[in-house]
Formats: sequence, C-alpha cells, structure tokens
Amino acid sequence: CYQGCACVPPQLVDCSTGETAMCNSNKCSKVITRQNVSSLTSGNFWKFNEALKNMKDDLSQEGYMEISAYHGLPYRCSKDQRYGMMNGENGCCIDHWKQESKRENFVTWHRLFTYNWEYSMNQHSDGALAMPYWDWTSSPTSDVILPALALQGEWTNGPKPSPPGLLLVTQRHFPNYDPNHPERKTTDYFRGLVKTSFKQTNYVQFNQQIVQPHNMIHNLVGGDMGRAQYASYDPIFYLHHSYVDLQFAYYQELQRLRHINVTKKSFCKQAQSACLQPFASKINPYEASKRNSIGY
Repeated sequence: CYQGCACVPPQLVDCSTGETAMCNSNKCSKVITRQNVSSLTSGNFWKFNEALKNMKDDLSQEGYMEISAYHGLPYRCSKDQRYGMMNGENGCCIDHWKQESKRENFVTWHRLFTYNWEYSMNQHSDGALAMPYWDWTSSPTSDVILPALALQGEWTNGPKPSPPGLLLVTQRHFPNYDPNHPERKTTDYFRGLVKTSFKQTNYVQFNQQIVQPHNMIHNLVGGDMGRAQYASYDPIFYLHHSYVDLQFAYYQELQRLRHINVTKKSFCKQAQSACLQPFASKINPYEASKRNSIGY
C-alpha cells in the first residue's frame, strides 16, 4: 500500500526526531497489488516505460538518480549508519560494506527501499502502478531468464553516477555464472534455496538464508547488478527486490501460522534503536517510510 499511515507497529517512532506517534487508522488510503512481471500485457509495458522515463527526467529528491543513490554510490552513510556525510565511508545498503552484523535488517532495509522507489514510480505515472516482481524460481525453461519488461525501452538500463561531461548507463552480462556449477543458473536450484529460507523459524536465520539466492541473482545478471555501488541504478534491481519483498511477506505469514512472533523485539534488542538510513533522514521525501525506519 502506498499512501496513508502504515500501522505496524501501531506506535511508531519517527527516527528523524525521536518522537513517537500513533497512527490514526490501520487502513491505507490506496491499495495496489504487485503482479508477477510475466503476467504484464503490452499495454502495461507502455505505462511502466512512461513512468520510468519520467522518473529519470526528474532530478529532484523524488527522481530516479536520487532515490537509487540510497543503495551505493555516491557514498552517504558511515559504518554506523549515520546519514548526512556527502562523502561518506560507504553506501547505506545493508548488508554490504562489512555490515554483516546488521544482516537482520536486510529484508526490512530493502522493503523500505523498494517502497520508496515504487512510490516515486507512482508519482511519475498517470495511475496506480505496483512494482512487478520477477519470480526467478520459475520460467518456461529450466534456466532463469530475464523478464521481458527488463528487455524493453527504459527498463533495459539506467543512468548511473558518471564523471563530469559523461552520461554512463548500467550494463548487464547475463548469464554470468561459474561453468563449473551450471546448476547455479537453474530455477530448481534457486527454488531449493528459497524453500530452505522458509523453513527457518528464527527471523535472523531467515535473513541469513534468503540473502544467499538474492546475492546469486545479482551475480547471475552480472555487470552493474553484481556491483553494490551501481546495482540500484539498473531498473531490473527493483523487479528483483519486489520478489525478495514478496518472499519476506510470505515468511511473515508462515510465522503467523506457526504462532511465532515475526518481529525482532524479543531477541534483537539492538534493533530497537537502529534507525535505517537514509530513510530516517530529512533527505527521504516520503513520510511513511520515514516513520517506519526502525528495522523491525
């Protein structure tokens, strides 16, 4: 859902001020449903293409380059996740740049990131568009294939940080895999890794498991998708992470059916004061992700 107050938990902490606030309603003012990218029609392609072009043309805080920059270059975070250093020590993405100790925030950080990008896409479209997901555990063949949307128009690449006077765009080297391990390009292989993740009954262990197929898909696409500094400037990044977010949502439902609290409050005390950057900072233009920028 992308407008209104996201009331999980009901009492929210605004990381930018430290103040608490209560949501007025548990209902979203507008609900959108993410579809499998393979189900999109040619008419849908046009809508997504136009929205992405408008995002790329927008040089404000709500445009393509500024939101994509949350992940890697230009570095804006320090190692302890403080934001505001324009020449920072590393990117803000968890768990790159030796931030393995924060891995329990992997899916929550990327949920906020996917939300912001999706919200921006809607702001640049004529209607409500949900970020499609790329299900890389299923394809017409036994091998992972790139989604059709990612091979058309604006979705084939994106601008990335470039030296003055140059305009560089992202590149892919698909399929990029070790020929000694041909199974690592098959849907069966990735499906097995995801199932192992779903079997974990501990939230931290789920993060440790699901990050593995996630990383392998980045490397399989290759090129800039395999480089943390530039990965988020390739539009396929968001089709990929929309699916990782679906896996997280599926796991949350599994935990509910197991009668296990999915939040980290009971066993990750450090997460209670861990504001996820840059979502907690003033550079984030979207209130919902700012208010939900604590990593649980």
